[in-house]
Amino acid sequence: MLRQAAAGRMSMAAEGSAAATLLVVNTGSRSVKLTLYGPGAQGNAARWHAELDQPSELDAPEAALAALADGVRYTVQRLVHGGERVPRPAWLTPALAFALPELAALAPLHNPRGLAWLRACRERWPQARHLLVPDTGFFHDLPESARRLPLPDALCARHGLRRYGFHGLAHESLWRALARLRPDLAAGRVLSLQLGGGASAAALLDGRPLATSMGYSPLSGLIMATRPGDLDPGVLLRLLASGEYDAAALERLLHHESGLLALSGRSGDMRALLAADDPGSRAAVAAFVASVRHYLGAYAAVLGGLDAVVFGGGIGAGSARIRCAVLEGFAWLGLNPDAARNAQAGDAACITVPDSPVSAWVFANGEDALLRDIALRALEDLGHD
Repeated sequence: MLRQAAAGRMSMAAEGSAAATLLVVNTGSRSVKLTLYGPGAQGNAARWHAELDQPSELDAPEAALAALADGVRYTVQRLVHGGERVPRPAWLTPALAFALPELAALAPLHNPRGLAWLRACRERWPQARHLLVPDTGFFHDLPESARRLPLPDALCARHGLRRYGFHGLAHESLWRALARLRPDLAAGRVLSLQLGGGASAAALLDGRPLATSMGYSPLSGLIMATRPGDLDPGVLLRLLASGEYDAAALERLLHHESGLLALSGRSGDMRALLAADDPGSRAAVAAFVASVRHYLGAYAAVLGGLDAVVFGGGIGAGSARIRCAVLEGFAWLGLNPDAARNAQAGDAACITVPDSPVSAWVFANGEDALLRDIALRALEDLGHD
């Protein structure tokens, strides 16, 4: 029987043989989710799941992986920023493993941790095969007008500068969830909102992204827990010129000291801000909502109207209050929320009135299942069972 790891929030999904084959490793900025599938590469039922969310757990992969049996044959791991090196799902090779450290600086909150978990998996199961799935892959083929940065071409080519987009797995899983229930809506114009500690928006036409709020790095777009979102680059030039900040200090400011934390003066956790009743917390919540509403309107213009809005992520799926504030006043766009439906929304729910011209939906996180499906397809291509 599979043993539960000692750390984090754990749940045993099933019992049986320890010969499960596929481990999904989903590393984020504030959590790491582990899901074990099998036995057999075609096994679709989760046998074991763990979610780690304490700092001592997130950076100690060896301890969590030690709880798993020796029968893991494959791992599939989310790579937040694949850059140009990993634009699509790729099996780990010696050459790729050698090149991966250069990606760490592209997403300092995510990639170093993800690579640490990858190393731990390789050490724990040296005979296993490891599939890397870049979160940037979903947006790799953005239209040129959305992908290119307004900087000299030679400079962009030399440094790999472009809009990469992030949360691709989350946005794709939200779209797939809508497609399962309402394929007619999914084939149209969809605004996908992945709202959590990191937050982003995507404009999707028949599941194909036309625009997304994050850019070269996961810093731009919506206001986030400790990241600023859209920020005038002149501010950074001013700070550099002042002599108070060098590159390292700016990186710390932008990744760890900005966003909701800076606006509120108390926390980057939306749950804490909603529970508080002080001016700073209220101001931070209002700014977050305003940034989401900004992209809702902007992407409705990009798409030429909307057929559906989908909410996901810890805030998007977890806070009826935030969803209500985001949708309020958009009747002119065709969005007519239903307060009762919104308050009672579960893992998959429509939160607009039945005759709303544009419907809004809430879906639970589906990244792990999508990672599993990507791995199973990759195994089929290899001819593995």
